[in-house]
Amino acid sequence: MSLERSPSLDQFKDGMPDKLPDHKKQRNIRWVLMIAILVIGAGWGALTFLQSNAAAVMSGTGSISGSVTDENGKPVAAQIYVLGTNISGQALEDGSFSLEGVPAGQQTIAIAHQGSGFEVPAQIRSGENTLLGQVQYTSTLEPQQ
Repeated sequence: MSLERSPSLDQFKDGMPDKLPDHKKQRNIRWVLMIAILVIGAGWGALTFLQSNAAAVMSGTGSISGSVTDENGKPVAAQIYVLGTNISGQALEDGSFSLEGVPAGQQTIAIAHQGSGFEVPAQIRSGENTLLGQVQYTSTLEPQQ
C-alpha cells in the first residue's frame, strides 16, 4: 500500500470505524482488466492466425484462379465448380475467376456455360494459389441444316 493511501491516526481518534476500507473491490477490478486484456489478446491472435497462410496450410486448402475464354479468345462469364465439393463460383465479365478453400490434392474443375461444360484437372497445394491460366471454352454448337 502506498503512503498516500495509508490511513492516518486522525481517522481513528474516535475509535475504530464501523467499516474499514475494502481493497477487494480494487483487486477485483484488476482481475477483470487482466482477464479482458487476455481475451482481447487471444482473439486478436486467433484472427491474425486465421487470416494468415498458416491456417490454409494446416487445414489443407488452397485456392485456384484463372480465366475463361471462348474459341475466339473473348472472355466468358462461366460457372466454375470443384467437383465433389460444395465450392463453386462465377467468372467475371472479363472471364477471370478465383475460388478459395479448395481441398489440397488432385481436383477436377468443371467449367460450365449455357448448358454445356468440360472438366480440367488441377493439382491444389496447401496454402498456395494454383493458377490454371487461360482456359479455352469450346461451345458445342450443332451445325445448321
